[in-house]
Amino acid sequence: MGTKGERAGGGRRARRGAARRRSAFAKAPRTVYLLKPEHLELVHELDRLFPDLAPVVDFGAMAPGAESVELVSQQIAALLERRFEQPLFMAFCHVNSERLLAVIQQQIDDGALPFDAQVVLADLYYRWFDRWRGTTGGGRGAPATGDVYSRLVVDARQLVLDRAEQIRGMQLPLPGLPFPEVAPAAASIEQARSLLDRHGCRLGVDELKRWIAHALLSMPARPRLLLHLRDQRGLSAGEIGARLGITSFNVLLELRRASVDLDERIVALLGRFHGWDPSAADAGERPGEREPPVQTPQSGRRVSLRPDPAGRILRLRPPSPATEEDPPAAEPEPDPKGPSP
Repeated sequence: MGTKGERAGGGRRARRGAARRRSAFAKAPRTVYLLKPEHLELVHELDRLFPDLAPVVDFGAMAPGAESVELVSQQIAALLERRFEQPLFMAFCHVNSERLLAVIQQQIDDGALPFDAQVVLADLYYRWFDRWRGTTGGGRGAPATGDVYSRLVVDARQLVLDRAEQIRGMQLPLPGLPFPEVAPAAASIEQARSLLDRHGCRLGVDELKRWIAHALLSMPARPRLLLHLRDQRGLSAGEIGARLGITSFNVLLELRRASVDLDERIVALLGRFHGWDPSAADAGERPGEREPPVQTPQSGRRVSLRPDPAGRILRLRPPSPATEEDPPAAEPEPDPKGPSP
């Protein structure tokens, strides 16, 4: 057993390590959601609609002051697993909406994903509706073990991961292919629209959102998080720096690089659609529009005079295999009249 000073030093090191591992969004402990008056009114309405099931929620079996959303959800879920009724399911969804939205939004923020929590929640409820409705017809049904919150959270997180992996697995967001509903920031939509206009391409809003989401999910996590904090969460450079532990100057620098990276990925998508490779071509070029390169007589290297996306004006290209590094001077042709006297 160490001395008091050693124990204090170990505690400080542990606290510093925990602070370094902390994510950009603070993880809050599990919140106990209490019942609201609207929830109680909803339960009384269910008792009126289904007198044979009354009481739908047995508050007498709960300890005084222990009434919570979880306990009410467990009793409604138990009824739905035995007998599916749409009003019961709608009550179940309404009671759980607040805490599920918080969980889904937390996962979207942690992963910097271009999704809308409301849309993800609607898809989650549709899955549970399909499970419970299939129970009466011999379907799989929702599992009957475990607390309701844990079951809902596991399915919600898996749904978000499946959406992200579906988009990442696409080489191109082709029109007509199944694509999850996405919600990139309005600033990203305007930036992408202006970028594509400069390249002579116009897309509808829904198609443009898919391109942006595909480009975002192909980016590394760090630049995508910076764009998410600025565009989706509306944080300033100082607030982002405080969350990530970096200076405002570094935030602005990394944001600029992330924006350029996003633009390049969107232009790369455009190039794949049109069959030209923007990584090999200069910015603004199209097939058949490339200007002939300038060959310097000193080294035989070709120099492009168009600016590339990184802002450089000149780009040296290696000489072709038939070009020597220092080509010899051309021999003069002999005069047909013979040498002059």
